[in-house]
Amino acid sequence: FSSVWDRACELFYQIKGGTVDYGQTHSERHGHARYGRTFPGLYPEWDDNHPVHLVGHSMGGLTSRALVQMLVDRGAARGETTPLFSNIESEPMGSKCVKSVVTISTPHDGSPLVDEIDNVVPHIMEL
Repeated sequence: FSSVWDRACELFYQIKGGTVDYGQTHSERHGHARYGRTFPGLYPEWDDNHPVHLVGHSMGGLTSRALVQMLVDRGAARGETTPLFSNIESEPMGSKCVKSVVTISTPHDGSPLVDEIDNVVPHIMEL
């Protein structure tokens, strides 16, 4: 299993191509390698002048949203000290490189099942 952050980094490199860089701060904080797989790129031309539409189902929606945020701030909002995607030669990669994000059955506010479990588990523990 991987985090939404990890998946967003992987999505970027799957589309653009290159070796996945999860960020130095993030990888140290979570105890995994900084670099991952290398992808040839589905659309290496991707940049602000050649934007994409992202469509994500379930966790893919969260991944797509995270990627857009990471493209805008290079991970700084989550405490990353090494700018993400800085090893990509064709700059700029910013908010204009994603034309739209469509999410289908995405748990934007979590899952209602967790709330139900929180309500039931304490009663079961009392038995």
